Amino acid sequence: MNNIIVSIILTCLLILNVHSQTPEIKEEYFVTENGVCKKYTGISSVWNANRNFKAVTGSQVTPYGGNTQLRWSLMDSVAVGQQVFTDGMGVNTVNGWFLNNPRVSIFGNSNNIPVWEYQYTITAPFHNNYVSISKSGTKIAAGHYTYFYVFNRDSAVPIFSFNASSSNPNHNAHNVSLSSDGGFLIAVSQPWDEVDSAVVYGFSTLSTVPVWQKKIFSSQPYFPMVTGLKLSGNDSVFILSTFYRFYVMETFSGNILYSGNIGPNPTSNTQENQGINNDGSVISTASHDGYLTVYKRTGNSYTQHWRYKSTDSSLVSQWITVSDITSDGKYVACGTVDWKWGGYWIYDGQVKFFDIEQGPVPKWEYKHMGDLVTSVSFSKSGNILSACTWGSIEDTGTDIVIFKSSVNTNLPIFSLGTPGSMLYCNTSENGGTVTVTGKKVHARTMGNGGLLYNIFVDTNDNPIGINQTGT
Repeated sequence: MNNIIVSIILTCLLILNVHSQTPEIKEEYFVTENGVCKKYTGISSVWNANRNFKAVTGSQVTPYGGNTQLRWSLMDSVAVGQQVFTDGMGVNTVNGWFLNNPRVSIFGNSNNIPVWEYQYTITAPFHNNYVSISKSGTKIAAGHYTYFYVFNRDSAVPIFSFNASSSNPNHNAHNVSLSSDGGFLIAVSQPWDEVDSAVVYGFSTLSTVPVWQKKIFSSQPYFPMVTGLKLSGNDSVFILSTFYRFYVMETFSGNILYSGNIGPNPTSNTQENQGINNDGSVISTASHDGYLTVYKRTGNSYTQHWRYKSTDSSLVSQWITVSDITSDGKYVACGTVDWKWGGYWIYDGQVKFFDIEQGPVPKWEYKHMGDLVTSVSFSKSGNILSACTWGSIEDTGTDIVIFKSSVNTNLPIFSLGTPGSMLYCNTSENGGTVTVTGKKVHARTMGNGGLLYNIFVDTNDNPIGINQTGT
C-alpha cells in the first residue's frame, strides 16, 4: 500500500470547528475512496451553551467476573477529548478537550463533576489541547494555541503562562510533560505552517524564563511535526518524536543523546508517543511502515536491540501505531492498524505484547480491535496494560481493553464498547486507575462531542480461568 496515501488518512483524523461569528458547529470528516482521502463538510445543530455532565449512554461493559469496573463516564455534547492523564496514585485526572469548547478539566474518582475547569480565553479553531499531570498530582500543565500553562491542583488560576509565539513567530504550543514532582516542564512549540523547526523548552515551573531551549530541524520539508513526548520514569531523559525522527534528550540540560529515523527508512513515520522505560535505558519506536524497533542505551548513545515487522500475508498493510515499555524495561507493547482489501478498505487493529529479551516475536496478540489502536499504557510495575482504539465503524466491538499483563495471556480482565472512538488512554503508576478519552461518534464519521471514562482496576483480578501464575 502506498504509505503516503495512508499517512494522509491518519493525518486527516477529524477536524471539527466552531464558527466564531455564528452559533453553528462545523463538522468535518474524512473517508477513503479508491485510495484517495476525501473531505466532507456539514453544519450541525445550533450550539447549546448549557453544560450538563451526563453519563455516557450506549457503553457496553463485558463482565469478566472480577472487581474491575467503570467508576464513571462523561459525555460532552461538543468538545472532543484529546489527551488524558492520571497522577501516580490514580487519584486525580486531567483531560484536555479540543476543537469545540477547548478547555482543561480536573476530576477526582468520586464522580464526573470537574473539580475545576480552565476555559481558554485565548484560542483559535483547529488547535489541539495537550495536557500533563505530575505523578505527585500537585501540578497540571497544558499547551493550547500559542500558550503553555501550569496550574496548581487546587486552582484553575494559572501560575505559569508562556506565549511560544513571542520569541518564535507563528509557533503554536504543542506537547507538554511535567516531572514527577511538578517542578520542571518540558514543552514543545512548532510553526502552524510547518516550514520552520520545532522548539523544545525546559522550564522550572517557578519561572517563565526557559532554563534551556533547543531547535529541532526538520529532515523533510514541511514535516517538523512533533508527534509525541514522553519523560522517563525517573525524569532524567525524554523521548521526542517528529513525523520522521526521534530524539532522546536530557531533561534538565536539553542535551541530545541520540537521534534516529522512526523506522528503517528515512520515510518511516509516526503520529503518536514512543516508548521509554524508567531510567531511559530502553526505548521503542513505532512506525507506519509496520516496524516496532527496540533500542538499548550504551553509554551516552543507543544501539538497536531488535526490530519487528508482521509477516501476516492476509493483510495489505499493518502499521505499528504506538508503543509503551514497562518501567523495568522487560516488556514492550504496541498497537496496530490493519488494512485489508475486499473491494473497499476493511480496517482492524491489534495489541501485541513482547518480552524484550526474547526478541521480536510477540508473546501474545489481541486481535479484532476494529480499527486503529491509538494508545497503549502500562502501570509502573507492568502488571496492568490498557489499550484503546477507534473501534469498528459498525460499533460492534470493544474500544477499551485492560489486561493483567503479568500473567502472560491475551485474555482481558475488562473491556468496554463505546458509541464513539477512543483517542488516548493512561494507566496510573499503581495500576488502580485507567482513564480513557475520545470522540462521541466514530472517528471516520461526521459528528462532534467527546467521551471520558474513569475505570477502577483491581490489580488482583485475573482473567477467567487464569490463576496468579498464568496457567
